[in-house]
Amino acid sequence: CLSVFKDTLHNHIISDNWDADIVIPSLKYAILWHGPWHYRDMNMKNHSLKQVQNRDKIKRDLFKSLGWKIFEFKDCEYTPDSAFNAIMVESRGYAPLP
Repeated sequence: CLSVFKDTLHNHIISDNWDADIVIPSLKYAILWHGPWHYRDMNMKNHSLKQVQNRDKIKRDLFKSLGWKIFEFKDCEYTPDSAFNAIMVESRGYAPLP
């Protein structure tokens, strides 16, 4: 993303200590890259899929209420390249200047 969107930030806090994996502030894009922890029960004592998904919903709702467009990608469905292509289609190729 940084090669096209010059203001790209990584693991940036947007509000209330909630962050996104990639943030493009000029477009108000919050990109969430979900590993298995977010969509599969990991059969671990310290992991509750329901709790993780509830936190994801809280984060999504907060960001949307602040006017951010949310992109969520599951690593089992997307590669970094295909996710980037989806973002480019959404932005219609707009790349903000630094």
